[in-house]
Amino acid sequence: PHGSEVLYVRPDAVFDGSKPISGGIPHCFPQFGPSDKMQQHGFARNSTWEVINSSADVNPDYPEPSVLLQLSDNEYTRSMW
Repeated sequence: PHGSEVLYVRPDAVFDGSKPISGGIPHCFPQFGPSDKMQQHGFARNSTWEVINSSADVNPDYPEPSVLLQLSDNEYTRSMW
């Protein structure tokens, strides 16, 4: 829309952390596919990431917007990895 890039998610996507968000950018870590130790495609896509830095600002003409995310280990991730 209007020349802007957009990420779409399914209209029935759940944002409460109970399962991965359906749509957007696919992310699989630490493995692709099913596992007996963790959910399919790993734990990273269902974990809370921290925004470390972002170039997104009020200037819509910034030529190369970016975001730096960090995923830290915790009791949940250490139980599987």
